[in-house]
Amino acid sequence: QAGLDASVIADVVDEGLAEVLLNDQLQLDFDFSYWTVMESVSDDVQVYLRGDVEYRTADNSGTATLDDVPLLVGFDAGRGRVIYSSFSWKAQSQAVTDLLLLYLAEGLEVETSHTEASD
Repeated sequence: QAGLDASVIADVVDEGLAEVLLNDQLQLDFDFSYWTVMESVSDDVQVYLRGDVEYRTADNSGTATLDDVPLLVGFDAGRGRVIYSSFSWKAQSQAVTDLLLLYLAEGLEVETSHTEASD
């Protein structure tokens, strides 16, 4: 699907994230059209935000609405974690973006490798 540029009221379905945001809803701004609309995700994917979105139909006959679709998700992959959002991060307020990123990154283990200089 091709999402429209608009604002969407997202439901914060992750309880921990709702506590951090001090709200169970969040306005997301989609500042470009033709973004990818996720219809569903598998059971092993954690959904953080959901909402109702309007999109262009494939046959260009107009627009349609999908209800309660995932907008921000995360899943483990190999030794890391993938975070995927339908929205552009730069279109959101910096305060909201900072809270989201800090919450999503909390608890992640950062692996570093370094070599010590020898004398």
